[in-house]
Amino acid sequence: MFHTVRVLEHAGAAGVFIDDQLFPKRFHYYMDGRVETIPYQEMIEKIRYAVQARRDRDFVVGVRTDAISTHGFAEGVHRANLYLQAGADYATLLPRTAEETKQIPKEVPGPLNYVNGEPGLAKRPDFTARELGTMGWKMLSHPASAILIYYKTMKDAFARLKEAGSLEMDPAVYGPVYKEVYQTMDITTYYDIEYWTSRLGSRGAPGTFDPSFKAKE
Repeated sequence: MFHTVRVLEHAGAAGVFIDDQLFPKRFHYYMDGRVETIPYQEMIEKIRYAVQARRDRDFVVGVRTDAISTHGFAEGVHRANLYLQAGADYATLLPRTAEETKQIPKEVPGPLNYVNGEPGLAKRPDFTARELGTMGWKMLSHPASAILIYYKTMKDAFARLKEAGSLEMDPAVYGPVYKEVYQTMDITTYYDIEYWTSRLGSRGAPGTFDPSFKAKE
């Protein structure tokens, strides 16, 4: 864990997320929902090494416990408190009901992250950020949303291409998007790299930039 955090920091990562599931993890969401957790003492050791390893105080150490599923509500709350005391910056718990969702912030006095299960779970509904904030949760994760949105958008687009022979992309809409993509990736940085690595040169010499794709502040 010490080495992992040092490598992540060096690579420019903003943080690390550690859970107490037994490795290798299972694709349990698509099977029977069962998980196994390691002893909390081992998890605490991981957290302490992660906290000790970070050199940037802004590097975030987030944790998750699945103990509610494996050992019950009380053990999940107990572990979350122990993990926060060990130095974690926030804790993720997976309550099984709306009642447990409301109760957890009352028993865990620290930053809490809630996970919405798209498209919703039978006994634990999805909540809005405002609803969770009222309960005392500080963060909200949508682990599958980006994938689902991307998948549906791409599938619909190529289905339209197959049926109509065109993606029907309005230049007035997608022209600015095209430029925004390059601004986001800061393409002028790659112009500099290209200048030094390609025999064909680049649009921009070192120290210059293409104002059309200037990165946003």
